[in-house]
Amino acid sequence: MEPVYRMFAGGVAGATAMVLTYPLDVVKSRLAVEGGRAQYRGVAHCVKSVIKAEGVRGLYRGVIPSVIAIAPFLAVQQSCFDFLKHATSHRLDATIPTFVVLGATAGLAAQTVVHPFDVVRRRMQVDTSHGKLRSGWRTAQRVLARHGVAGLYRGYVATALKIMPAVAISLVVRDSLLGRVDVTHRARRSRAQAAARR
Repeated sequence: MEPVYRMFAGGVAGATAMVLTYPLDVVKSRLAVEGGRAQYRGVAHCVKSVIKAEGVRGLYRGVIPSVIAIAPFLAVQQSCFDFLKHATSHRLDATIPTFVVLGATAGLAAQTVVHPFDVVRRRMQVDTSHGKLRSGWRTAQRVLARHGVAGLYRGYVATALKIMPAVAISLVVRDSLLGRVDVTHRARRSRAQAAARR
């Protein structure tokens, strides 16, 4: 029951954090893609412009795909990490390097599952056509019609290179604080001593 509870609690926490900070994500995306047009003069001007042109809802374009993606991301990340730890426990010590590799792998697996949601979210965030990309489903259909399934994985490599170290560091720090990481290599020394006594 604990893994289910942890997944639920993590999903609720992640969704809450995303909803609270989502307008800043929209502003960041708008500022990043405006190119040489200089449409916005800064963060505050971008916020005011979006609200004036699209209403407060404009600051939350793409929030539903983002919230939907949180639960599977956390579920895949944690279940993959736990599975890899269990599968390698008899061959690898629970050290920081081991957990970094396992965490990065878990992050990659989770991002692979939810990346299409990420693409849909970004498309909706930067849409200034006032309604053409009103829903996540319609946005996904448009991407598929124009670019095929590959379109839902645009930017995957760059995102994966960002997510892998972020997830690895997060999981290593968490497990270190919980005492799950063998930072002093006790297991390796114990095996060496046992071998020496034979």
